[in-house]
Amino acid sequence: MKIIALLLALITAFSLFACNKGGNNSSYITTSESTTPDTTEPEGTTEEETTTEETTTEATTTEPYEPIYEDGGFTYKIDVRKYLQYIDPANDTEYLIIANRKHPLGSSYTPKNLTYVAEGQSWLLRRAAKEAFEAMRLEMQALGVYDTYNRSTYRSYSFQSILYNQYLERDMKKYPHLSREQVMIIVDTYSARPGTSDHQTGLTIDFNPLNESFANLKAYKYMKDNAHKFGFILRYPKGKENVTGYKFEPWHWRFVGRDTATYIYEHGITLEEYMALKNGTEVEYFSEVELPPLTPPATTIPDATTPPDDTTTPDETTVPDDTTTPDETTPTETTDDVTTTDDVTTEDITTAEEVTTTAETTVPEQTTEAETSVSVGLPDHEFT
Repeated sequence: MKIIALLLALITAFSLFACNKGGNNSSYITTSESTTPDTTEPEGTTEEETTTEETTTEATTTEPYEPIYEDGGFTYKIDVRKYLQYIDPANDTEYLIIANRKHPLGSSYTPKNLTYVAEGQSWLLRRAAKEAFEAMRLEMQALGVYDTYNRSTYRSYSFQSILYNQYLERDMKKYPHLSREQVMIIVDTYSARPGTSDHQTGLTIDFNPLNESFANLKAYKYMKDNAHKFGFILRYPKGKENVTGYKFEPWHWRFVGRDTATYIYEHGITLEEYMALKNGTEVEYFSEVELPPLTPPATTIPDATTPPDDTTTPDETTVPDDTTTPDETTPTETTDDVTTTDDVTTEDITTAEEVTTTAETTVPEQTTEAETSVSVGLPDHEFT
C-alpha cells in the first residue's frame, strides 16, 4: 500500500510540473503577439498623422497671404499665365482710343474682335478686354470680393442715339421751362452724344451700381489700387472733369493694357493727359459750361405784367385820342407786343426743330444683334 501511495504521489507531482511549464509557454506567446503590433503600428501611424497635420496646417496658414504667381513685378493671387498675352499686349496702341466730344468716333466705327463676356450674356467686349476682365474677376473672387458685377459694356452708335434721346426727352418733361437746346446742355454732363461714348470702343465696362455709391464698395477699393495690374483704368476720376468732359464715375472702367494703365495709375492722370504726353501735344480742356436754371423764374411773370400797368399814364392815353388816327396807334402798340412774343417763340421753335432733326437723323434705322439683345428702355441711372 505504501508503494502504491508513493507511486500516486510521484505521478501527481509530475503532472503539476508539466502543467506549470505549459502555462508559462502560452503566456509568453500571447504577450509576444500582443506586444509587437502595439509597439510598431502606433509608431508608424503617429509619424504619418504628424506629417499630414503639419502639411495641412502650413497650407492653411500661408495660402491666404502668399501670391501664387508673379510677373513683371506684379503679384497675383491666381495663375494668370494664360491671360498675360491679353493683359499685357506686346503693342497696346490699338487700345489707346479716345472717344469724347472733341474726338468723336463717328457713326460707322465698329470695334473688331467683339466677343461675349460670358456664355448666356448679351454683353460684348473686344477680346483683349474680355480676357483681362475675366482674370480680374477671378482674382477678386479669390480675395472674397463679390459685391459687384458688370452692368454695361459695348454700345453701338445707334444704341447710344436711342439712349441719349431718351434722356433728352425725359429731362425735357422734367424741365418744361427750358428749350431743347438748354436741356441738351444738362444731358451732356452725364450722357455722351452718339459717336462720343467711351462704350463704342468696345473696351469699357460699367459695374453695378451705376452711381457714386459704387465708391463705397469693396470692389471699388480693390480696383482703385489693383485694376492697373489687369490693364484697366478709372476712366472718369474725380477732379478731372475739365479734362474728360464728364463728372466722376467710379463705376466706369476702361481697358488700355497693363503698361499704360500702370503709368496712368502711378501718375494720377487721365487717358487724355497720357495721350498728350505720348504725342507731345497740349492737353485739351473742356470749357466750363453754365447750366441753365433748373427751376422756372416764378418772379419774372408778375414783374413783366406790372410795369405796363404802372407806366400807363392818362397823358399816353390822351395823345392817341387827340390824333386823327386813333385806330392806327392802338393796333400799332398791340402789334409790337405780339411781334416780340412771336419772335421769341419762333426762335425757340426753330432751334428745337433743328436739334430734333439732328437727333433724329443720327439714329440708324437698323440695329445689330448686340443691340437687340439689350433692353433699350430708359435705365434707372445716368451714365455715359
